[in-house]
Amino acid sequence: MRNLFSLILAVSCCYVIGSAQNDLSYRLIADAYTLDDENTTIHIQIKVDETALNLADQYYRFYYDASNMKLNDQNTQTVLPTANYHNATIIEHVEGLDASRVGELAYDRNLGFINLYIELSDLTMGGTTITPQDKWMTVATLDFSIDNTEKPLIATWARIDRTKNYTSAYTLVAEWVDTDAVAVTNQKEYNDLYAHATVSAVSKDVEIMIGPNPTADYVMVRNIQGFNHDAIVVLRDMNGYLLETKDIAGNTEATIVLSNYTSGTYLVEVTNGVNAKVVTEKIIFTRS
Repeated sequence: MRNLFSLILAVSCCYVIGSAQNDLSYRLIADAYTLDDENTTIHIQIKVDETALNLADQYYRFYYDASNMKLNDQNTQTVLPTANYHNATIIEHVEGLDASRVGELAYDRNLGFINLYIELSDLTMGGTTITPQDKWMTVATLDFSIDNTEKPLIATWARIDRTKNYTSAYTLVAEWVDTDAVAVTNQKEYNDLYAHATVSAVSKDVEIMIGPNPTADYVMVRNIQGFNHDAIVVLRDMNGYLLETKDIAGNTEATIVLSNYTSGTYLVEVTNGVNAKVVTEKIIFTRS
């Protein structure tokens, strides 16, 4: 740990600290899941609101409903470039804490919380540069098993206006300024997680194949039996924003070319009938 987090962890300093002009927004989102799923992936995402920012060290802290969510800490990882960052490290994790005496959150009888640290490894060149045009960017993912998919998934960012009675440690993200120099960014907005399962009418007798995944240029959707007269393929970003729709009625396969999109994670939805969603697949696209 370097002195970016000395305010939280009281460790020795070797960084020069300043104040950044950039404001960051934070959110937690879950991958789409159905009533039949028993796990999901939660994405930690950030967005810069003013000018470009060279992302340095990051410390994220949030609480979650441990009565319904169980962390699989073996699958916690950063999606930032490994050449610039160490993998995400869980430096503190508590699950099933009875904090009912505090009475801050609705689920505090079964409270879980996570402190996640992502350390910049390249001290001379900095890390990933993000801009307002990038919009929401995933920095790390965490896998959770779900006890009851009919209940919502709930997680709450640690922040002074919401969880001040639990802790004095909050999310803290740094901007790389120069060699061994960082500036602490301002926190503008926090978007907590409140997600429900998608009711999906999955057809058991239709085998649909989507790939390759990961991909560098395209996604192929196949069904050897052929698609129904009103079948479509829909491409969305991880915010659910509609990017592309393709009519595949009567065909056995369809191709979605991704060369016009930026590298990232996308959702491919295949509907094979009257608004009956058959498959939703998460696709990782890296430009060649």
